[in-house]
Amino acid sequence: MWIIRTYIVTFRKFDDFGGRANRAEFRNFSIVSFVIQLCFPVIGALSPVGYLFENVFSLVPLVPAVSLVVRRLHDTGTNGWLVLPGLVPFLNFLILYLLFFYYSDPYDNGYGLPPDRQVKESVSARKQV
Repeated sequence: MWIIRTYIVTFRKFDDFGGRANRAEFRNFSIVSFVIQLCFPVIGALSPVGYLFENVFSLVPLVPAVSLVVRRLHDTGTNGWLVLPGLVPFLNFLILYLLFFYYSDPYDNGYGLPPDRQVKESVSARKQV
């Protein structure tokens, strides 16, 4: 169930184009989106309304996905504007995917703390209160 929780958290961060996202968050969002996209053709074959849901769902995660990609690029220490060439078909596609799976910058960079350290620091701050 933690993979679904990560998916929901990514949707809640749809307007957060700052900060960082680790590989696990990117991977979990991609996997759940892919599985949901596989289910909709089956539902569409059973019901005429299923095709409507399939079309709507292809648009709904667009903004959270772009936000996640920008935060993932920030985590590798690169600029989030690199997402723009990736929107043009076949341009910069391979470079972007290599950056998505590139190791996170383990130290503070211009985009904030690593996601793992953010969680640890927020938990320690709660314990002190």
